[in-house]
Amino acid sequence: MTTIDDQDLREQIEALWTQWPQIEAFPRADTHEDVLAVIGRLQATGAEFRQSS
Repeated sequence: MTTIDDQDLREQIEALWTQWPQIEAFPRADTHEDVLAVIGRLQATGAEFRQSS
């Protein structure tokens, strides 16, 4: 079940992915630590993108 918060988050992610020119596809996040590292980079990039918009 999708909540309003989930939908808002999905829309924010979609906006970042469609408007930001560089999307990281590799290396793959195969471990929990890798996933956390990728999430950290995405959050930092998202903050950077919001400041530049």
